[in-house]
Amino acid sequence: MNAPLKLQYNDGNHAYWLTLAGATKGTRCTSVTALAKVPDSTWALDQWRARTMAAGFGLRPELAERAAAHVGNADQLQALAEQALEAAKAAEGRDRGSAIHAVLERHITGQDVVPTGLAVWAIDTFESLLAAGGLRVVPELVERAVVWPDTPGGPIAGRFDLVVEDLATGARFLADHKGSKSAAYTHAWATQLAAYRFAPYLCGAFDARGVTTEFTADGLGGLSGSRAVVFHLPDPEHGDPGLVWIDIAEGRKVWESVCLGAHRWRKMSATIEHTRVPATPPAVEAATDDEIRSLGSTPPAPLAVLTIEPTVPADGLIAPSDWLLERL
Repeated sequence: MNAPLKLQYNDGNHAYWLTLAGATKGTRCTSVTALAKVPDSTWALDQWRARTMAAGFGLRPELAERAAAHVGNADQLQALAEQALEAAKAAEGRDRGSAIHAVLERHITGQDVVPTGLAVWAIDTFESLLAAGGLRVVPELVERAVVWPDTPGGPIAGRFDLVVEDLATGARFLADHKGSKSAAYTHAWATQLAAYRFAPYLCGAFDARGVTTEFTADGLGGLSGSRAVVFHLPDPEHGDPGLVWIDIAEGRKVWESVCLGAHRWRKMSATIEHTRVPATPPAVEAATDDEIRSLGSTPPAPLAVLTIEPTVPADGLIAPSDWLLERL
């Protein structure tokens, strides 16, 4: 396995770039989060997005007008579709989850937090869940990155939220916090947490430039390999918060067989052979010179000829206006 030399995080596009030992430049990493969702069915999500987008166009009819004016322009239509989703508040849940994540990160790392209603609720709920589970945060393992440096499909990187320790037994578990409405479907959570837990390298802290050159092989090897825990903090309208224990042993199997398999497959070509045959345009018989001349010299026969003769007065003179009226 090629050892990682440098990992750089670009906050602008939320991407990691990994440079391996002996390489002259970095390679963009695939996101753990994105790859962990590969096994999930997107049918329900696609249906929800379609309904929400339709509602957004209904709430803002001017977007529909603009879409009609830009039919065929993919970039414009994509931008308008995103605006329609925003109009229907499609990102409300995602934005809430991002806010909770930022608040808890600041709280756990000892930074100041503006005491908004959401922030106070998130911190109080998180601390209550810690107490209920008999857990404590391991401060040196908060918001750390991991890398899979040389999988067949290319490097993979991601950042986990935290590690917690059981106060009674000392056992340590990988942990995450989620603000989703439901904890009924946790398959992607299992593959995501397994990808973090079993990653070959744990990364050191990033400097001010978003760069780290410190890597520890099997850095999370001391954590449980069978269980991880999610601090589930849904909106109170949708359910109660709780600790959701996740089977990462099963998650690992799916991560390695399905997720990494798909990652490798996407980088491959499934084509064995492609025989190209030059396209031949359909034969068109050209007209002869005589045929072209005959077409130009012989006008087509009219369907009918209507002749209107003017009425000539006794003096033989026709006023122009009378003559035109007679012609019409």
